Amino acid sequence: MHSNIYSKNIIPHCFICDEEIIGRGVPLSVSHTSYTKTGLTKKIGQLMGEGFMVVVTIEDMLCRRCGALLNHLDKLESDLDIVKRALRGYLKMKYGLLEDSNEQMEPQKPYITSQRNIKGMLHIKA
Repeated sequence: MHSNIYSKNIIPHCFICDEEIIGRGVPLSVSHTSYTKTGLTKKIGQLMGEGFMVVVTIEDMLCRRCGALLNHLDKLESDLDIVKRALRGYLKMKYGLLEDSNEQMEPQKPYITSQRNIKGMLHIKA
């Protein structure tokens, strides 16, 4: 007789929200996010931080809602990273900051300020 982990006596529950999984769930140990292709277990670990260890079994599942929420989180984090890189790039261009982190930087941090503030700083120093 073939053993099925979803026998009539066992109803799978979502690893995150603990709701009963009705229909098809998302297998946690082998699934990845749609955007960055990050494993769902790794994504949960990133969400919880270094103070936690995510331990799953082959039977662990996510409901569709929690799977969709993890995908949405992944997309938002990816978009946020793109925006941050763009803004950093504009600031580096405008203020002549070094691109390569291996280059020697001056001991004092460069100022990032508006032209109006620079005039004020020059006036104060004089």
